[in-house]
Amino acid sequence: MKNSFWISALLGLLPSLCIGQSFEQADQPAVHDVALGNWLLHTIDEHSPYGEPTLIITHDNVYGHTGCNRLFTAIRSFEAGQWDIHALNMTEKLCTAALSNQEEKLILGFEANPNITINAAKNVLTFSTHQTTLIYHRVN
Repeated sequence: MKNSFWISALLGLLPSLCIGQSFEQADQPAVHDVALGNWLLHTIDEHSPYGEPTLIITHDNVYGHTGCNRLFTAIRSFEAGQWDIHALNMTEKLCTAALSNQEEKLILGFEANPNITINAAKNVLTFSTHQTTLIYHRVN
């Protein structure tokens, strides 16, 4: 009898515990929500990029420009500093050697399971892998 009382009491508390947790999580904006918008590549491995590579992050997709070709993909998930994207689709323009090298680093920076950090106060979005670092600044 006592066991069934405690089980009933715990089951009665579970919904309120779950609701309380969702309110706490809702207080913090999701990484994906903070990353939404237009970004301009500021540095690639601490060097200035060629051209003006851009990135546009929406709720469902990523669009961008490598300095030579356009890229686009769908986002499967984007949370906790990581994203899961479909394979990048790109236009196939002939690029100079410097732009091709830059493009390869950009693709690697997006597809190689990067660590993604956002400094919302400074409007900086960083993609880091063990091979490359891409730093974007928000474009208003």
